[in-house]
Amino acid sequence: MPIDLSRYPTNWSQMARDVKRRVYWTCQLCSKPCLLKGEDWSDFVRRAGFTVAEAIAASHHPKRYELDAAHVNHDPENLDADIRAWCNPCHCRYDLAQLRRKQHLNAERHGQLHLGAIAPPAPGGHGKDPSVVQLPLNGLL
Repeated sequence: MPIDLSRYPTNWSQMARDVKRRVYWTCQLCSKPCLLKGEDWSDFVRRAGFTVAEAIAASHHPKRYELDAAHVNHDPENLDADIRAWCNPCHCRYDLAQLRRKQHLNAERHGQLHLGAIAPPAPGGHGKDPSVVQLPLNGLL
């Protein structure tokens, strides 16, 4: 998903770089070494201590070795936000797991309601499983 820089502080680039420097350009989730900004691939391979086979395998997926600054709570407007340095795959996995939450926050930000605001939830599944919740559609169809 593309980044909407209008929601970020004006010094976002500096903040992101500081977070990455603080963890020595290493992912905080998987501890994988990542590329420094502007670093040559061969310098990175030496710094990371890859074997020849690891370097060849890594070269097929260089994006996996880019470090992102990630907002844990998806709140870029918050100047005191919890920001972590995660490699691209870890950041993508986290965002995918948080997709429903991000969609909800985005809808709220744009003034859209969710169905829970229209009708209270009721047990679903024809009473077979009370843990399943289904919204009543009376009058909505």
